Amino acid sequence: MKHNQTPDWRWLRARRLADNNLTPSRSRDDRFVQQAWRFVKRLRKLDICAEERLANDCPELYEAFKVYDDTQSGTRWVFEASVMADRPVDEMAQYLRTSAGMLELYEKLFFDVRDALENRGCIISNVLMPVMTNSVSSRDPDVFWKAIAYFGGWEAVIGSWEIGHASPEAIAFFNRANHQKVTKNAYDALHTMQLHSMNAHEAVKAVQEQQRLDHETGTPTTGDPAQEAMGALLLAMQLSVTPARSQLPQEEPRLQQPLLPDTVREAKVIDVEPEGTGK
Repeated sequence: MKHNQTPDWRWLRARRLADNNLTPSRSRDDRFVQQAWRFVKRLRKLDICAEERLANDCPELYEAFKVYDDTQSGTRWVFEASVMADRPVDEMAQYLRTSAGMLELYEKLFFDVRDALENRGCIISNVLMPVMTNSVSSRDPDVFWKAIAYFGGWEAVIGSWEIGHASPEAIAFFNRANHQKVTKNAYDALHTMQLHSMNAHEAVKAVQEQQRLDHETGTPTTGDPAQEAMGALLLAMQLSVTPARSQLPQEEPRLQQPLLPDTVREAKVIDVEPEGTGK
């Protein structure tokens, strides 16, 4: 995968050629594009038995296509996350109880990212950008698993999926991720929140959450940017602490509800003569 390419660029290329009734280029299109082009041409024939024939003639490609076409396929989610974590295909074939040939075809046609894993900018812009923009599409609902696999490794993904399998490495990754999220929220609040009596409790709650997280994970607080941001928020607030009393203090006059005037409480009903009586 190159810059500005989607992971399924070979499949899209084959479909585009078929849509425009063109043939693959020998110099530009590799054997996987040519194989996908032939598959698409046969799939689109007005033949009720087209899929059945494809399943018999090229079973691995047909199975890979069915996995890709099902956006809710667990096999697709698991395998694409494993590619993001750079796991071997043979290992994943055993893990998913499927053929390595099918997974290899799937990766080449529908999720060609392995050769770009070391280029973080390419992966973020072409694969993980939905995480950054919070606009995950229905075609890619599992993008968060890809992000966990890419940044946290395979152990972090397994720790998310399998109960009781969270390794120390996975726990450390999630602790770092939570700490970074709290830090980002603290910076955002420091530069965007205008403190007043209605939202000051939110800043105090954020400080308490940060301190709880640091205590649980053993994170040092000296020189920590999150602590500095939280401290700046607290310094911006004017807190008054009063000792507890057995009775509530009297409200200030400006906060009390106004009493009804005597003229309203002592209002009398006056008989009104109807019009046209002549009196």
